Amino acid sequence: MQPIKSKEQEAIALDFLYQGCKNAKNATWMLKKPTKGSVYFLFKTLLLEAKLKQGAYLANNNAGVVFFYHDKTNVFSLKLILLKLMLFLKVTGIKNGIKATKHRKEMDKLRPKNGYVAAALGTSQNRAGIEAGFEIYRSITEIALQHNTNIYAETTAPRIKQLYKRLGFKEYNKVVSPYSNLKTWFLELTTTAILEKQKQ
Repeated sequence: MQPIKSKEQEAIALDFLYQGCKNAKNATWMLKKPTKGSVYFLFKTLLLEAKLKQGAYLANNNAGVVFFYHDKTNVFSLKLILLKLMLFLKVTGIKNGIKATKHRKEMDKLRPKNGYVAAALGTSQNRAGIEAGFEIYRSITEIALQHNTNIYAETTAPRIKQLYKRLGFKEYNKVVSPYSNLKTWFLELTTTAILEKQKQ
């Protein structure tokens, strides 16, 4: 995997994320209108936050993207603050923005604070995308093993939950958010599970 640095890499990543999430309720429920511009702006904001946390990556074949960073990583950026303010005022609206903020705080409370977070995974819908997915998995598990730290992920899609489980993740919680009305599954991949998977 390679860190996202250039504008060209950002454009590739945003296109993957838009194509993968444009119809996903977990990515659009807080938007006033789920237009292409609104979804792009949401992911542009999340991409900047991930980059500041040194956790925005593209697969080496440029066919996949993932945000992957330690949950304790905190950042401060005036640009990020301004983007979030614009997101709050123009894209979500104040009412939905408040709901989204409360929703994120509730989700953060349920996730252990001693591991890496894997989020916003997107790949192209072809063989290169499959290869990118396997590369991303190998890369994030190598990082987890190097630091002897578990990986955490969340999803609202049953299909994605099953995919995580096939990769060795175990479900440790599930909740229905009072703000989004969506069921979220919380999953954990331990270093022990990674090592066991490598032996297979």
